[in-house]
Amino acid sequence: MKPEMIEKIKKLREITNFSICDCAKALTKTQGNIEEAIELLNKEKYIEYPEIFDEPLTEGATHVACNKNKAVIFELNIKTDFAAQNIQFIELITTIEKILLQVPDNIRKLNDFLNYNFQGKTVKQIISQKMTIFQEQIRLKRIQIVYKKTEESFGYYKHQNGKISTLIHLTKPCKNVEKHLPIHITESNPKSKEILLQQEMYNNSKIKVQEYLQKNNTNIIVFYRFALNN
Repeated sequence: MKPEMIEKIKKLREITNFSICDCAKALTKTQGNIEEAIELLNKEKYIEYPEIFDEPLTEGATHVACNKNKAVIFELNIKTDFAAQNIQFIELITTIEKILLQVPDNIRKLNDFLNYNFQGKTVKQIISQKMTIFQEQIRLKRIQIVYKKTEESFGYYKHQNGKISTLIHLTKPCKNVEKHLPIHITESNPKSKEILLQQEMYNNSKIKVQEYLQKNNTNIIVFYRFALNN
């Protein structure tokens, strides 16, 4: 194989993330034209976002973020741990966060979000592009979008690179509570607000959550704890 073709294969792989073998075949079919090879690979390897997922997707991550008066938390699944650690998957998480934080107020449900058009492509199509690269299914399993009033606040915590993500919505801002209560919820996994309020704080067993909130002049409106595959 000529050195020029080897360099083109390397370049095509860097651009598309497809295997060396797939890149070599595509360049052979397109007489070394990289742009045509990209189109060919995307066409031949394209995986459409399925309506029903036919295999277990046990890897991936949860993610949480906030921006001014809006917070989002979601879970994204993929088949293999290797793919979940790939920069392309991490970039997809960032893209989904970005879109969620700017969708209009009427987008609340998962299916509506998947069909939301962002810069000429639906969220389904954006995910499908990554599925095509990995040749694996990727599922956006669940989302939650939360809005707050100006005088209220959010706190969040992401554990072990997204194995668990927790979001809290408070009646009033308090840096201490915004930091420590999400950690507490992540560790203790309360099943309801009522159970949470009666738990002892993870970092001080002498005080219950309800008393902790009262001392900090705030209260919890709602919380969400997303654990991977839970």
